[in-house]
Amino acid sequence: MSDRPSPNAVSAWIALVKAHQAAMGTVESALKEANFPPLQWYDVLLELERAEEAGLRLIELEEKLLLKQYGVSRLTARLEESGLIERKKCPDDRRGQVATITRKGIDVRKAMWPTYSRAIQKAVGVHLTDKQAESLVGLLGKIDPRE
Repeated sequence: MSDRPSPNAVSAWIALVKAHQAAMGTVESALKEANFPPLQWYDVLLELERAEEAGLRLIELEEKLLLKQYGVSRLTARLEESGLIERKKCPDDRRGQVATITRKGIDVRKAMWPTYSRAIQKAVGVHLTDKQAESLVGLLGKIDPRE
């Protein structure tokens, strides 16, 4: 196997990056237009809501969101300042922190979803049939090492 990509692999890479940028731009614009926080906030709130009362250690949140540690720290600080999450010392490791979602955070995440879901439809759903979307998930799963 060569360490150089084929022309088709390069074309696939370019198409993937352009599609990602277009889709994210559609979603971020829709959220901003509706006066909602950025998409990363939604992702944090969703993961913390799924974790329920136990919450997540910041390192776990970092892994789920694929953000750098300093990014998670700054992001969770902003969410905490907004009253959407709470951070507490980890009972097992005093150096670590556990984040939990507040009632306000749940309400904001739920309020964001209709705008977010319409943006997903606009960015992806109107361009692909369900069968094509299913195929795309399979193809992208081959690229993602976590799948």
